[in-house]
Amino acid sequence: MEIFFDGRPNKKVSEREMRYACDFFTSLIIPQAKLRNLMLHIEFRRLRADDSFGYCVPLSDTEFPQEFELAIDHSIGRLTQLGVLAHEIVHVKQFSLGELFELEKSYHYRWKGEQMDVSGLHEFDFPWEIEANGMERGMVYRYQEHLTKEGIDFRKEQHNGSASSN
Repeated sequence: MEIFFDGRPNKKVSEREMRYACDFFTSLIIPQAKLRNLMLHIEFRRLRADDSFGYCVPLSDTEFPQEFELAIDHSIGRLTQLGVLAHEIVHVKQFSLGELFELEKSYHYRWKGEQMDVSGLHEFDFPWEIEANGMERGMVYRYQEHLTKEGIDFRKEQHNGSASSN
């Protein structure tokens, strides 16, 4: 998997930690064979209110896209940024495995083989958002648990000034 960053997460999250978290989150939910070909372009910037804290967009109209643009609001705190990253990685999984596909007509999608018109639904009721919202908290919990078990503390690196950019 290739990861490219544009901008900085914020003072409390290093690019190194975001790269590590990407690797961790994707390894939880995306098959290894798919990971080899994934390319993520992650931009950190202030997002408009209607974008929530982040978004994920496939960069091709194919059924199984492998390249994605993710945006994450850089003004939010560390755990919230990690949660947004986990949420958007779930969308990467959904698109790259062909579970989610945006059709030509506005508000029309294919979700796990079934065509859906979501024009009358609130975004939180979209099945792919239900899945992403349901998974993000557990993914961040497992990430924090992993860091503790492995004795990894990116926050300490930030305070010592030794965090590096890849």
